[in-house]
Amino acid sequence: TVGAAPWAAEGAALPEEEIEAGDFAWTGRFAATPELCTGGVWDIGETRIVTDGHTACDVKSVTRDAGRVTLALACTAEGTRSNELWVLTRNGEDGVSVARTAGTETVDVDLLRCG
Repeated sequence: TVGAAPWAAEGAALPEEEIEAGDFAWTGRFAATPELCTGGVWDIGETRIVTDGHTACDVKSVTRDAGRVTLALACTAEGTRSNELWVLTRNGEDGVSVARTAGTETVDVDLLRCG
């Protein structure tokens, strides 16, 4: 279920550091460098993502594990549709690392939160 954390079930008890690691703030406006926050922004939301390369994705599912969020996406770029799998992990205080898989190719991108 989109937005449901696996530890949200009643009576579930995980150590606080595991809950914190699995529930990092992965949504928002991000860019590869601070300078790109004015023109190269990735808008990452719970239901839709638009990258700086004009790829638009609908979020089909969200899975949270300790330290990462996995997104199943239906994307469109330059008129071509594809399914992608993104794995997001926390990168420092305000960053996120994205492992973006489409077909057999995986691209890693490090992003910083834009103020």
